[in-house]
Amino acid sequence: ALPGLAECNECPDATQQTEIGQTFCICEVGSYRDPLDPARAGATLACLPCEAALPGSSTRFPGASGMADCACASGRFFTNSSGVSECRSCMEGLRCPLGTSVK
Repeated sequence: ALPGLAECNECPDATQQTEIGQTFCICEVGSYRDPLDPARAGATLACLPCEAALPGSSTRFPGASGMADCACASGRFFTNSSGVSECRSCMEGLRCPLGTSVK
């Protein structure tokens, strides 16, 4: 038998379990762990969308632990002009992989 909980619990919104028998939920790609979540591992509260914190952003992998894990999605680049952080569309002919930034 696989180790786990005595009964199954549903994962909160924007979370998932990636392995059979996993005892906690992790944030899906594109979301990060709520800083108010009291869990020591995984997420017991719904994860927060990167899109709300930084429009056009996502995460590289599931299980992001904080907003700092959000990066501009592929085809976009990060800029902070005039004190406004945003992800802008990559200019024609340029390659902007996930996480590209321009200072």
